[in-house]
Amino acid sequence: MEKIVWFVSCLVLVASFPSQDTVAQSDVLILETPSSQQIIRALEPRPKTRGIRPLDGASGVENTTTKLALPAIQFEFGSATLTSRSRATLDVLADALSSAELEGVSLIIEGHTDAIGSPESNLSLSQARAKSVISYLVGQRGIDPDQLHPVGKGFNEPLPGINSIDGRNRRVQIVPSGGPP
Repeated sequence: MEKIVWFVSCLVLVASFPSQDTVAQSDVLILETPSSQQIIRALEPRPKTRGIRPLDGASGVENTTTKLALPAIQFEFGSATLTSRSRATLDVLADALSSAELEGVSLIIEGHTDAIGSPESNLSLSQARAKSVISYLVGQRGIDPDQLHPVGKGFNEPLPGINSIDGRNRRVQIVPSGGPP
């Protein structure tokens, strides 16, 4: 009888884990018009728990949000020039990055494109867009450049469930890459 209970417990445990498709679709948090507090909550490191409530003084941190997409960060068509709406969203992002909660957190700034155009030109454009975001955050808002790392993804990672030529794939994503140094 104990073996049956153990076997059923294992089945329940395995069934409670998300499938690979679920993880892939839930690893991007999309914030259309974020506040700095929403960005902080999405990006701030949390104690490592492995699903168990942390004890006081728990060591180590992790981030539970894999990627934060900010679709309001837009560019002129076919260029890395930020729109005025984008600058307003980047100002909110800069306020969050200047907070005590995100002090020293290293971030990857990912540039993404839709699938219109050649893979080479889209990869180059996405890299330029990521650099444009960092240039604004560093030059206009004084964010530490060592905290931000540009990566161009081209059209290789469309949003889950969205056609690769859909304009919603032209986006910037913020990915935590580590806690305070």
